[in-house]
Amino acid sequence: MSKIKLSEWAERTSITEEAVRLLRKTIDKKWIPIVNKKGVDDGIANCYLCKRFRRWGRYCSGCPILQETGERKCDGTPYVYWHRHHIVEHYKRIANRFPHKVECLRCKEIAQEEVDWLEVLYKKCIKED
Repeated sequence: MSKIKLSEWAERTSITEEAVRLLRKTIDKKWIPIVNKKGVDDGIANCYLCKRFRRWGRYCSGCPILQETGERKCDGTPYVYWHRHHIVEHYKRIANRFPHKVECLRCKEIAQEEVDWLEVLYKKCIKED
């Protein structure tokens, strides 16, 4: 088994090389720092995938998360639980109040679940042939 080049993988799917690079950047620069209590979740403002693919009228078109889950706005990922946890446990039902950060053990667990989920998706993108 040999690793296929990102460009070869992108040709076989509708996910672009750019999308895969942005996925890696989102993991490394957003989610890992959140887990390590060195970063925050500012929603679409600090998600590299959202900055590129979340446009009015074309919600998430081209995003590898959408292509994996079939759902927009990261529905179908642990992000749903992360966001809901903050609304219910930390902001007492004030929706869309950012930034979200690790404030308790459950926050850290859910953030790690998001990292793990994204890593699995990333590995699918560069899977061995």
